[in-house]
Amino acid sequence: MRSSGSPPADLSGAAPSSIPLKQVLPPDASSLITQTIQQISARAVFGMGALLAVVYAAWGALNGTWAMITGLKKAYEVEEKSVHGGGFCSSCSG
Repeated sequence: MRSSGSPPADLSGAAPSSIPLKQVLPPDASSLITQTIQQISARAVFGMGALLAVVYAAWGALNGTWAMITGLKKAYEVEEKSVHGGGFCSSCSG
């Protein structure tokens, strides 16, 4: 805890990852989070499995977004008007 006479830290321009947890959380919470992060990073193994997980997560997010856009277009009866003449990629259409 800081004393009542000390001014609060100026955190306005700091990135969230650069703010020490002790400054923004109670001591028990900051130590718990710090321990958890250390345990996770100690066990982290980056390899082909992690790479595949990232690829599948990106693929799933893309498909989910695409499905939502398509569903909303159907629900609101909106037809897409292409400015490029009907193709997904203007330079790809011969």
